[in-house]
Amino acid sequence: MVNEVLRYRTGYEVLVAGRYAGARFALMDVNGLMTHIYNNPDEYLAAPANVTGYNNHCNLDMSECQRLENPESFMWFDYSHPSQRTEQIIGEQFLDVVRGESKWAMYFGG
Repeated sequence: MVNEVLRYRTGYEVLVAGRYAGARFALMDVNGLMTHIYNNPDEYLAAPANVTGYNNHCNLDMSECQRLENPESFMWFDYSHPSQRTEQIIGEQFLDVVRGESKWAMYFGG
């Protein structure tokens, strides 16, 4: 929903209201990218790809943690944070956004 609001708002501001003359904008759909990673893990993660588990397991007070082998195979580092490999993928795709070459972005302006 937030992506839709930003897409319409940015489009309106640039194309209809004529604000920000000469500026260029890009909205990156990170949610779409992560959904694609989740649905196509073998394209992004080392084998055996794991999109439902996570690499770093800790006890309740976080005093003892254990990282599993093959961290580049995990989409998630822990229960709420992307893994280093996932962040690397997002970073690589962000560079494509900046270059104006990303399928995960919508571009506005001249």
